[in-house]
Amino acid sequence: MSMRKCLRLAMAAVIASLAMVSTNAVADDEVKAQRVSANGSYEFQPSWGIGLQYGLTFTEMTDYNENLLIPGRQSYFDANFVASHELYGEWSPVEGFRISLFAGYQSLYLSDTGFSYIYGGIEPAWAARRSFYEFAVGVGLGYGYSLVDSSKGDMDGHGLMVRPFVESRFYLNEIFALYLRLAFQYYKEFGLEASDYIKSNDTNGDVNVDEIQFVGPHVALGVRFGSYPEHVKSIGDSDGDGVLDDIDECPDEAGSAEYYGCSNPDKDGDGLCDAWVSEKSLSATFSDVCQSADKCPGDAEDIDGFEDEDGCPDPDNDGDGLCDTWVAEQGLSEKYADKCSGSDKCPAEVEDIDGFLDKDGCPDPDNDGDGLCDPWVAEQGLSEKYADVCKEVDYCPNVSSNMPGTYGCGNPDPDNDGYCEKWVYDQNLQNAFPQCKGLDYCPNEKGTNEKGCIPKRVEVTEAAIQINDTINFDVNKATIKKTSDSLLEEIAQVFKDNPQIKKVSIEGHTDLSGNAKKNQKLSEDRAKSVMDRLVKLGVEPSRMTSAGFGSSRPIEPLAKGQKKETKEQAAKNRRVEFNIVEQDVVKKMIEVKE
Repeated sequence: MSMRKCLRLAMAAVIASLAMVSTNAVADDEVKAQRVSANGSYEFQPSWGIGLQYGLTFTEMTDYNENLLIPGRQSYFDANFVASHELYGEWSPVEGFRISLFAGYQSLYLSDTGFSYIYGGIEPAWAARRSFYEFAVGVGLGYGYSLVDSSKGDMDGHGLMVRPFVESRFYLNEIFALYLRLAFQYYKEFGLEASDYIKSNDTNGDVNVDEIQFVGPHVALGVRFGSYPEHVKSIGDSDGDGVLDDIDECPDEAGSAEYYGCSNPDKDGDGLCDAWVSEKSLSATFSDVCQSADKCPGDAEDIDGFEDEDGCPDPDNDGDGLCDTWVAEQGLSEKYADKCSGSDKCPAEVEDIDGFLDKDGCPDPDNDGDGLCDPWVAEQGLSEKYADVCKEVDYCPNVSSNMPGTYGCGNPDPDNDGYCEKWVYDQNLQNAFPQCKGLDYCPNEKGTNEKGCIPKRVEVTEAAIQINDTINFDVNKATIKKTSDSLLEEIAQVFKDNPQIKKVSIEGHTDLSGNAKKNQKLSEDRAKSVMDRLVKLGVEPSRMTSAGFGSSRPIEPLAKGQKKETKEQAAKNRRVEFNIVEQDVVKKMIEVKE
């Protein structure tokens, strides 16, 4: 046995002994660092819900009696409260804040004379929840239709409601909550018109509908149904080993708390860590248990100056898949067939596996023979070694090109528009060509937009004049904004360039918001406004008609259960279309090659 091998065995024995002592000491150490999971700690959870609320506003309706009913010789309101019935939908997206939408109905429960108010509104609130309880402060803003119901003539109006409140809520479970609300309600009547009966009996001119309002304290009880999770952080245990995931170093495989949720990192107890420890970057975590890595405890190391301290033989020193010569010499080709094959003529140099002479184990520094070195030459610091074969770096080692400044690849931007061809990005060479501003989607034309193409805002299809832009109008008006002048000029030019188009229907469309009747009128006006502008730009009136469809033909209709369109949907639905109604038959010439 050689002196070198004896020394290595002695060192291994010492390391193993020290490792066993260290391992035993750790096992006996009751002060080992403990990791604490965040499970059960506070963490805000978004919530939503719907609910019902019943409330009473304590008021005697004095302003109605003194300014309307009594002066008009009408039955006055003999009441002490106004009852409200409300339906809510709420959402709490962030810590401490919730927003609610509500609709409701208020009544005096009287028939003659009676009062009712149908309304809707919004209610922002600031809320703080801990465990099963929540305290909130907010304000409700409502607006709606009101009716004074009288046998002597009904009176219609509309009114604004403002209701600041404080609320205490109790969560019975994750989907149900009860709450008590204390508030102060202010209601202001607008536009109420006195009945003819009241006007005829107002002998002293005491009726004053402008002064009608009521205020009073408000109390309400409500219920909510929805998603109301507790604000508690929940940490799982993916592998079921009793160690929660946030303190489990091996969350996908069962282990023990002693090893931070992993299995024993040194199963054979030799002080050298199993391979997975370094693979999972846990060497520092288990440094008190084991060191380094024993990859091959049953195989003799090949002492050749290459990775001789890992305990494993190295049948392919340079890692190119071809076996070092000693493998065949010792008849071990079959044993290491899963690691390498053949015989490496250059065992200290890595074969560049690129489809060019890959079976001899020797690298080929200039595959395409253009005098530029393949990239691996510089990457491995071998430029001087192969200086007599090639120079610099060839970023396209399989394309022979001597064009200056192209790194052996050829011209990356033939149309000279600053945008490079697809192969530059396929080979990840954009950093080699800093002049490239992006991928050229139109490599055969010198483009001006961010895709290397010549932008076309107006195109003619078989069925329409397609507008790839937006004609902008003033809000709720048919006045065309100046920003759309150039677009309309392009559209007019398309009419002039395409005389085969005989008739085009200019059709206006609105989004889904607002009054349908107003939307219809607005869409008609906008379509007419566009047609008039095109006439001024030289398009014959006989070639155009205009029509409006309001919100009846949306491109993006509401999904099932959706109550309001998004901004993106509204932008798509709000448009002007140019549909071809009549055109000459276009004959296509087909060349037949024999």
